[in-house]
Amino acid sequence: MCRMILASGQFDAAAVLDAARAMSCGETATHDGPIKQHPNGWGCLWLDQGKIRTLHGTGTFADALPGIDVDALRHSRFLAVHVRHATLSKNHGIEFSHPLWRTSGATQWYMMHNGFLPTVYAQLGMAESRFDSAEYLEYIVDQVTPADFTRDYLRSKMARVAPGGSAANAFLSPGIKPGRGSGIPMTPLILTISRCTIIKITAPLLSLLNLLLHWARRLTGVA
Repeated sequence: MCRMILASGQFDAAAVLDAARAMSCGETATHDGPIKQHPNGWGCLWLDQGKIRTLHGTGTFADALPGIDVDALRHSRFLAVHVRHATLSKNHGIEFSHPLWRTSGATQWYMMHNGFLPTVYAQLGMAESRFDSAEYLEYIVDQVTPADFTRDYLRSKMARVAPGGSAANAFLSPGIKPGRGSGIPMTPLILTISRCTIIKITAPLLSLLNLLLHWARRLTGVA
């Protein structure tokens, strides 16, 4: 299982990155679960003058943090950080670091995934799973537009997936229409918690710091 932290609006980018470091090292883990540290890769996604930028790495986020140019993030109005604990030992490397991305039609989609979906590959006609997060992204966004990405659509897609997994995710795509008064395009953000409970935040983006953790606690009782 992985962890994500997201912030929007006015925030201290350095503080968010340090919170992600603490999260990745298990310093903020107050739960009784066996996974407290997340050393298997990391990724950042932020808005830079209305454009989505990403940065990925392997290893621990704590080791990488001193080399990240925080100044490049200081004026961003949105920042997401993902730290990884690989469910399967074979899935290590830069290609497994989130956010993942995929183009569908004219839309570039990005996803950060916390969970394990070992059965979604069957919906793609595959004989076996190679990387469940990538298969999940393909299954959800192929041949759809942001306008199609509704609560009913997501519930219908997830209802077809055989039991055996869980997910708390952030799906993002480039802005659909201008954000009110900000000069920055809106970035629709869809969070899917568990298998079919969906929260859609279209804009203005709310403060999302620790929102995933809050909903994960409510739905699963696990921090």
